Amino acid sequence: MRVLVTGGLGFIGSVTARALADQGHSVTVIDNGSDPVGYARQALKLPGVDIIEGDLREISFLENVFRTSKFDAVCHFAALCRVAEGEQFLSRYVDVNVTGTTRLLEAMKKWGVKRLLHASTSAVYGTVDGTANEGAPARPESWYGKTKLWAEEVIHRFVRSDGVRGVMFRFGNVAGSGYGVYEDRPADDRLIVKAVRAGLTGDVLSVHGKDWPTPDGTCIRDYVHVLDVAKAFVAALDVPAGIAPIELMETINLGCARPVSVKEIIQTVAQVTGLAIRSEEKERRPGDASSIWLSNQRAFLALRWEPTRGLASMIEDYWKAYKEAVAV
Repeated sequence: MRVLVTGGLGFIGSVTARALADQGHSVTVIDNGSDPVGYARQALKLPGVDIIEGDLREISFLENVFRTSKFDAVCHFAALCRVAEGEQFLSRYVDVNVTGTTRLLEAMKKWGVKRLLHASTSAVYGTVDGTANEGAPARPESWYGKTKLWAEEVIHRFVRSDGVRGVMFRFGNVAGSGYGVYEDRPADDRLIVKAVRAGLTGDVLSVHGKDWPTPDGTCIRDYVHVLDVAKAFVAALDVPAGIAPIELMETINLGCARPVSVKEIIQTVAQVTGLAIRSEEKERRPGDASSIWLSNQRAFLALRWEPTRGLASMIEDYWKAYKEAVAV
């Protein structure tokens, strides 16, 4: 199958592109090159993988990409995804996450590509009392989550009018490493990355609120390994067109087996790495939800997918990749 992967030099996009290539798919990666993750290009140096730099919002660029290749499917990862940043740059998040998605769908329509696997987010749910299944109401509390929900709505519009089919994957925090790729960007605000940096530098890690309505007072989140996310995209492409769930734009959560708190994550990072991590309480951040975790029942029923790696494994894999890259 010929697959286009948008945002394919990012963390999740590059690992998924490599997983697709390993399964024999022909992969074209497009990325605007504004925020690539380290080792993504090295991981994708394979026969049958092409990397093209350009921006989804540029119609002429998309025209050239779709004109030169007959794609069977698109995996859409290109997005801005930092909650705190999104609260500061409202128009930028709309432009990239909503306009970029719209331009992609318009190109798919013009060139007759009907299959889409979209990377959405658990942030569309907002705070959840218990486990969120796919029928839970979407009540995003962050601007990032709102723009991703708008992107979903745009996709559903094309489903109704133009016959786009596929899967809308919603997942929370993605961690670990795959194929040597790990999250190393200075501006990244993922907790595991920040905790490791704090342990290495001696800086104090900020914990935004210790008085949330949760068992230990810190936010509760859903974590999934990047290789498990990639596995879900591969599984969805392996489902023949016209067979459930591909006959519709199905929403499928990729949830972990057990949600974890910010406090537990920091403690596990310290245990795995041996680093001393100091933390201090800061004010709550705008857009943060107190607790979000997802059911993975539909993922298992539709794709036989379930997470295979827990929190300790994610941290161990990240720590190993980090040490190999910087020779700690």
